Amino acid sequence: MRSLPIRDALQGLPLQAAVRIAGWAETGGQAKQLVQGGKVTVNGVIETRRSHFIRAGDIIACAEDELEITCDDR
Repeated sequence: MRSLPIRDALQGLPLQAAVRIAGWAETGGQAKQLVQGGKVTVNGVIETRRSHFIRAGDIIACAEDELEITCDDR
């Protein structure tokens, strides 16, 4: 499982942005289609709200690829 460090782990990151950063989508439009199409899970549950904020400790997945959200303490 790969990890995705985010700077402000308490504030979080919108799911759509995380999908793009993960490389699962090249554009915001593609990320929107993946999320709203039910192709992305957060902690094992399908999440269709692209504005859903993910935080440190969450695990997001698309197809066979999983990412654990971690805190970047810079």
